[in-house]
Amino acid sequence: MTSKRLSIDTWTAAGLDALATHGPGALRAEPLARAIGTTKGSFYWHFADVPAFHQAVLKRWQSNAFADVVAQLSE
Repeated sequence: MTSKRLSIDTWTAAGLDALATHGPGALRAEPLARAIGTTKGSFYWHFADVPAFHQAVLKRWQSNAFADVVAQLSE
């Protein structure tokens, strides 16, 4: 297991990767924790529950998508 402190960004990035690779069923605490080399405790330190994590992943996806649209319009 890793000893570095993880952030919400680390978790949501892992969530987006898991979603793209394995679909929505992969957005669960234990498999994500294993994928990034930490424990479920770290997950629950950052998120109250799995639905809160889903909301954070969605918010990150929306932000990324908006930034992509703005970049395309700027070209």
